[in-house]
Amino acid sequence: MASDCIAIRAADVLLRALGKDEVTLQVPMTTAAGTKTGLGASAPAIGAIPLRPVLVRYNANDPKSAEIVASDETMERAVAMCGAQDASSLLASVTAVVVNGRTMRAVKVTPNSFAGYTYLWTIGARD
Repeated sequence: MASDCIAIRAADVLLRALGKDEVTLQVPMTTAAGTKTGLGASAPAIGAIPLRPVLVRYNANDPKSAEIVASDETMERAVAMCGAQDASSLLASVTAVVVNGRTMRAVKVTPNSFAGYTYLWTIGARD
Protein backbone atom coordinates (compact mmCIF):
# COMPACT_ATOMS: atom_id res chain seq x y z
CA MET A 1 0.00 0.00 0.00
CA ALA A 2 1.29 3.46 -0.93
CA SER A 3 0.79 4.90 2.56
CA ASP A 4 3.33 2.37 3.87
CA CYS A 5 6.19 4.07 2.00
CA ILE A 6 8.25 6.17 4.40
CA ALA A 7 8.93 8.80 1.69
CA ILE A 8 5.20 9.50 1.44
CA ARG A 9 4.80 9.88 5.20
CA ALA A 10 7.94 12.02 5.47
CA ALA A 11 6.80 14.33 2.65
CA ASP A 12 3.41 14.78 4.28
CA VAL A 13 4.95 15.57 7.68
CA LEU A 14 7.41 18.07 6.19
CA LEU A 15 4.73 19.86 4.21
CA ARG A 16 2.50 20.05 7.29
CA ALA A 17 5.39 21.68 9.15
CA LEU A 18 6.64 23.98 6.39
CA GLY A 19 3.72 24.35 4.02
CA LYS A 20 1.28 26.72 5.62
CA ASP A 21 -0.10 27.83 2.26
CA GLU A 22 -3.35 26.91 0.56
CA VAL A 23 -4.12 27.02 -3.13
CA THR A 24 -7.32 26.31 -5.02
CA LEU A 25 -7.48 24.15 -8.11
CA GLN A 26 -10.18 25.13 -10.58
CA VAL A 27 -11.52 22.14 -12.50
CA PRO A 28 -14.46 21.73 -14.89
CA MET A 29 -17.54 20.22 -13.30
CA THR A 30 -19.33 17.38 -15.00
CA THR A 31 -22.94 17.95 -16.01
CA ALA A 32 -25.68 15.40 -15.61
CA ALA A 33 -26.71 13.50 -18.72
CA GLY A 34 -29.78 14.90 -20.38
CA THR A 35 -29.29 18.51 -19.36
CA LYS A 36 -29.96 20.93 -22.19
CA THR A 37 -26.81 22.99 -22.30
CA GLY A 38 -26.33 23.07 -26.05
CA LEU A 39 -23.10 23.77 -27.82
CA GLY A 40 -21.84 27.08 -26.47
CA ALA A 41 -25.19 27.90 -24.89
CA SER A 42 -23.69 28.25 -21.43
CA ALA A 43 -20.28 28.52 -19.86
CA PRO A 44 -19.02 25.30 -18.30
CA ALA A 45 -19.30 25.15 -14.53
CA ILE A 46 -15.99 25.36 -12.67
CA GLY A 47 -15.40 23.64 -9.34
CA ALA A 48 -12.93 24.82 -6.72
CA ILE A 49 -10.82 22.21 -4.93
CA PRO A 50 -8.74 23.48 -1.99
CA LEU A 51 -5.26 22.03 -1.56
CA ARG A 52 -3.64 22.34 1.85
CA PRO A 53 -1.06 22.16 3.20
CA VAL A 54 1.14 23.10 0.27
CA LEU A 55 4.39 24.95 -0.09
CA VAL A 56 4.37 27.83 -2.58
CA ARG A 57 7.73 28.94 -3.92
CA TYR A 58 8.14 32.02 -6.08
CA ASN A 59 10.90 32.48 -8.64
CA ALA A 60 12.88 35.63 -7.78
CA ASN A 61 13.92 36.01 -11.43
CA ASP A 62 10.39 35.59 -12.77
CA PRO A 63 7.70 37.10 -10.50
CA LYS A 64 4.93 35.83 -12.79
CA SER A 65 5.69 32.21 -11.97
CA ALA A 66 5.22 30.05 -8.90
CA GLU A 67 5.83 26.46 -7.94
CA ILE A 68 3.35 24.62 -5.73
CA VAL A 69 4.55 21.52 -3.87
CA ALA A 70 1.93 19.13 -2.48
CA SER A 71 2.33 15.76 -0.83
CA ASP A 72 0.67 12.68 -2.24
CA GLU A 73 -1.56 12.56 0.86
CA THR A 74 -2.79 16.09 0.09
CA MET A 75 -3.48 15.11 -3.51
CA GLU A 76 -5.33 11.96 -2.45
CA ARG A 77 -7.65 14.07 -0.27
CA ALA A 78 -8.35 16.31 -3.28
CA VAL A 79 -9.01 13.27 -5.47
CA ALA A 80 -11.51 11.93 -2.93
CA MET A 81 -13.17 15.35 -2.66
CA CYS A 82 -13.85 15.70 -6.37
CA GLY A 83 -14.25 12.03 -7.31
CA ALA A 84 -11.42 11.98 -9.85
CA GLN A 85 -9.86 8.69 -10.89
CA ASP A 86 -6.41 9.60 -9.54
CA ALA A 87 -4.09 12.57 -8.92
CA SER A 88 -2.74 12.53 -12.48
CA SER A 89 -6.19 12.79 -14.04
CA LEU A 90 -7.22 15.49 -11.55
CA LEU A 91 -4.15 17.59 -12.33
CA ALA A 92 -4.60 17.05 -16.08
CA SER A 93 -8.07 18.62 -15.84
CA VAL A 94 -7.00 21.73 -13.91
CA THR A 95 -8.02 24.91 -15.76
CA ALA A 96 -6.42 27.35 -13.28
CA VAL A 97 -4.68 27.54 -9.92
CA VAL A 98 -5.52 30.33 -7.45
CA VAL A 99 -2.40 31.24 -5.46
CA ASN A 100 -2.75 33.97 -2.83
CA GLY A 101 -5.63 35.54 -4.75
CA ARG A 102 -3.82 35.37 -8.11
CA THR A 103 -5.36 33.18 -10.79
CA MET A 104 -2.59 31.38 -12.64
CA ARG A 105 -2.49 28.64 -15.22
CA ALA A 106 -0.83 25.32 -14.51
CA VAL A 107 2.00 24.94 -17.00
CA LYS A 108 3.75 21.81 -15.78
CA VAL A 109 2.94 19.01 -13.36
CA THR A 110 5.73 16.77 -12.12
CA PRO A 111 5.25 13.72 -9.91
CA ASN A 112 8.27 12.92 -7.72
CA SER A 113 8.67 9.22 -6.99
CA PHE A 114 10.82 6.98 -4.83
CA ALA A 115 10.80 3.17 -4.84
CA GLY A 116 7.82 3.17 -7.19
CA TYR A 117 5.65 5.46 -5.03
CA THR A 118 4.78 9.06 -5.81
CA TYR A 119 5.41 11.12 -2.68
CA LEU A 120 5.35 14.73 -3.96
CA TRP A 121 3.60 16.61 -6.74
CA THR A 122 5.09 19.81 -8.13
CA ILE A 123 2.78 22.15 -10.05
CA GLY A 124 4.36 24.94 -12.06
CA ALA A 125 2.04 27.91 -12.42
CA ARG A 126 2.28 31.14 -14.39
CA ASP A 127 0.27 34.36 -14.76
